[in-house]
Amino acid sequence: MKGRTSLMLMVGAIALAGCDNTPFGDAVDVDGTYLGDWTLSWEGIDSDGNAIGDEALCPGSITLGDQSKDTFGGIFLIIDDSDCDGSPVSGSIVDGFARADGGVNFTMTVPPSAQSDTITSPKSQDDIWEDIFAGTGIVDQNIFSGCVISDADNQMNGAIAGQQLAASASASLSCEETVIFLPDGSIVTIDDALRLLIRFTGDR
Repeated sequence: MKGRTSLMLMVGAIALAGCDNTPFGDAVDVDGTYLGDWTLSWEGIDSDGNAIGDEALCPGSITLGDQSKDTFGGIFLIIDDSDCDGSPVSGSIVDGFARADGGVNFTMTVPPSAQSDTITSPKSQDDIWEDIFAGTGIVDQNIFSGCVISDADNQMNGAIAGQQLAASASASLSCEETVIFLPDGSIVTIDDALRLLIRFTGDR
């Protein structure tokens, strides 16, 4: 009888060891609202060889949820203030993927009514870059009218460490004799590439 009891305990222990009791498997828990700042910047070289660009810090948030193992969704919000003097920009987060090491990547989308179409892209895809940069007032609606997106991250890439989420993405624009209206009101011509960067850092 003693031997049978020991065998039953051993079998039970093996069953528990092979069972994953964590709700998200090996993936990091992403659920929560992260309050923080969006850093939006662009830079390039004008036709005279001068460096041009601008950067703004905009308050906002990312809310992640609906996590199932290593996938998740959510919403994002970029709030207008003194740096971001356009309209608030909000949208959905889709195709989220979480890893055991804390790494995350996700796609941001905006409603069709909020999408801008000044920038033309070689690919038929929603242009989140202009939606965010023009929508928040970081750049004039027509600032990149002569440029095309030559290369861009399709997703935000980052990580969750403790209670903090940090993620970023970048894009390159190819411009040909494009007139750029700078924040100080001056006008320059660019005949080269522009680089856009968006970064979010926040805590839940």
